[in-house]
Amino acid sequence: MTYSILPTSGEHAWILAIFLPLLAGIAIVWVLWRCFRYLTGPSGGNDGKLARTEGSYAFVLCVKVVVRIGMGLYNRLRFEGVEHIPLVGPVMVVANHSSMVDGFLIGTGVPRPTHIMVKREAFENPVKSWFLRKTLAFPVDRERPDRTAAKCALRVLQNGEALGMFPEGTRTVLGKVRPFKPGAIRFAIKFKAPIIPGYLANTHRWMPDGCVFPRAVPITVKFGEKLDVAAMLAAGKTEDEIQHELYERVCALGREVSGEDVRDLSAEAGAHSA
Repeated sequence: MTYSILPTSGEHAWILAIFLPLLAGIAIVWVLWRCFRYLTGPSGGNDGKLARTEGSYAFVLCVKVVVRIGMGLYNRLRFEGVEHIPLVGPVMVVANHSSMVDGFLIGTGVPRPTHIMVKREAFENPVKSWFLRKTLAFPVDRERPDRTAAKCALRVLQNGEALGMFPEGTRTVLGKVRPFKPGAIRFAIKFKAPIIPGYLANTHRWMPDGCVFPRAVPITVKFGEKLDVAAMLAAGKTEDEIQHELYERVCALGREVSGEDVRDLSAEAGAHSA
């Protein structure tokens, strides 16, 4: 004889018909509410468990493949000068910043895992925070000195890894290159790490303000010859002089790619705090 703890027929079947859908509905609403609270919580991704998310080289490789194939087909993405990037030892890669996709382009173009310094605001959404940390990105507070970000950047170079930075401090909407923030290359100076200049062409047109879908504009990422920081310091160059040389190198790459002067020395420069 077979017994069931749930009524399946007769006068008690209405219990299942009413209460099971009701319980399922309550469970779904509760899960959705918890997800909403989690995704929009004030602590975002900078506190708690997500802040301890470890980067994954396998995850980085997957992102590289997706970017190369996807943007290669859609944006005719090209990388030039990759041979200038050392495959071992500490190195800093520096480029202009015009789009939210710039970090992924640098990470894809550099032929080794690269830790990218990204504005803290990008980590406020926990899901986005998890994704960024998996791709080796780490947050920096642009409004005040950030000792945690500085320690992270120094640790990257100390471990002989690659560090990616955008020394303008914010995005620019016109594709011009603003003067670099003071102290932007201090990490490379401390470890006498070589610096690779880079220029990302047309990324400011990829998804400008008001655009709901990326545009199919051709994008080129060009890397230049390294700045030998150790040799420049030995020759008596100051940090400011090295940074000025780096700025000129980045702008020179921009002229080679775009055929025009990409320097923007104005005070406003059309910056976009994003």
